[in-house]
Amino acid sequence: MGLLLVGRRWRGTLRGALVVAGCLVLVTLPLLVRPGAPPNPSALPLPYGRNLAIVLAVVAAGATAYVLVQRRRERAQRDGGDGRGGGGGGDGGEDADDRRDGDD
Repeated sequence: MGLLLVGRRWRGTLRGALVVAGCLVLVTLPLLVRPGAPPNPSALPLPYGRNLAIVLAVVAAGATAYVLVQRRRERAQRDGGDGRGGGGGGDGGEDADDRRDGDD
């Protein structure tokens, strides 16, 4: 996975999500691959496979949301800080008003 992330823009976020997902799988994996019925019936009271898939989906959604928020912030800063893409303000409008006043 590290080779696939080389040169990617959001590699830090992706690495973090992959580390969290890997830790979750490592914690859950022994309970999932245990052969036969557990000696203690309370050891697997829930469907761990389904719950692991849900938690991994939440981790992926969280990483995606983080990347989208960062992109939006960068776009807002690049467009002038107001988030509208207009370049930040009323300079153009004030100049147009001054020109109209002088033409009358």
